[in-house]
Amino acid sequence: MSLGNNLVSLEQLENSPSVNRGFTFEQELVSRVQLSQLLLDSAILLKLPQVAASTGQVLLQRILFLVSIGTVPVLELIGGLLYLTTKLEECPRKLRNIIGVLQYLFAERSGKPYTPMNPSSEEYHDLRQGILEAETRILGKLAFEVHVEHPHGYLINFLQSLDLIDHPSFPQKAWNYLNDSYRTLVCVLYQAKTIACGIIYLTAFDLGHSLPFQWHLLFDTDEQDCILIAEIISGLYSLKIPSRLPHQYKP
Repeated sequence: MSLGNNLVSLEQLENSPSVNRGFTFEQELVSRVQLSQLLLDSAILLKLPQVAASTGQVLLQRILFLVSIGTVPVLELIGGLLYLTTKLEECPRKLRNIIGVLQYLFAERSGKPYTPMNPSSEEYHDLRQGILEAETRILGKLAFEVHVEHPHGYLINFLQSLDLIDHPSFPQKAWNYLNDSYRTLVCVLYQAKTIACGIIYLTAFDLGHSLPFQWHLLFDTDEQDCILIAEIISGLYSLKIPSRLPHQYKP
């Protein structure tokens, strides 16, 4: 039995806190990609399992429909999400390791020299407390709705049903698209099963591979949803993402 994911409404999509603060839609998308990549790279350096990184990225996309980008210090926001995610996915990491990784990556992407904080300093204590408070605020803003159903299992099952699991390039390309999709709004607009079908549609289009007539009906999915998911993910690659974080991102 699938619990499904909490999705955002059209009203939330059009009136996000960041847009209401003056961001254009594209500026918000770029900022979401930057923050999502920062979280993912932090998870990689912390050697978290892929599911933990993906869960953190989904929760980030959700929380940014509840708080505006730039109103929460980046290290506290991403640190709080990582600390929460490691608990949800049962792969705990020490908070000092999370702080160290985040400080290193933030300095790198802000064009500033990296100087490790002294764990005995007031600055370190304030950041540590800020991350703990951010974790609590995130839970409160999300009303403790932190369940995330990922599309990976559906994708594997659907590829098997379509006799594509042993294709020389289809599964890997589909997997890559799926991982990239977490930097887009797909994960808060569609349920996991529908995303898996959208990934298959996009991969087939990219490889020029013909799918069976009305294949999507096998998985109770609307073709238009598959097309929209493919368009959203494809749009990611046309965005110009600065290598450095904007100045308004407070550490």
